[in-house]
Amino acid sequence: MRITSIDIQEKQFHISLRGYNPEEVDTFLDAIAGELETLHKKNNDLERRLNEVELKRETGGEPTGGEPSEIRKIMETTLISAQKSAEEIIKAAKLESENIKNESFTGFSIF
Repeated sequence: MRITSIDIQEKQFHISLRGYNPEEVDTFLDAIAGELETLHKKNNDLERRLNEVELKRETGGEPTGGEPSEIRKIMETTLISAQKSAEEIIKAAKLESENIKNESFTGFSIF
């Protein structure tokens, strides 16, 4: 399941007697963690590929599939996009976490 920052911001948890359903929250946080892990792996892979292209260029080898400057530009753009996505997910998860904590404390004080 691919998660976007919008999914995180719009996620609704059912409220039980003592606040949010812990299983739903845990499941959602696991999904966020999985997506973030995927983004980190993609980021690492892109950095590795960029280093390979730069090494080939420095040693006089020609990378396959296009000009070195084109490949570098594509990889840098993809890397920046992956980093922004990861930052959005982290920011939204922190915001949702704070909202959950605040609402659970509010619900707790009623009892």
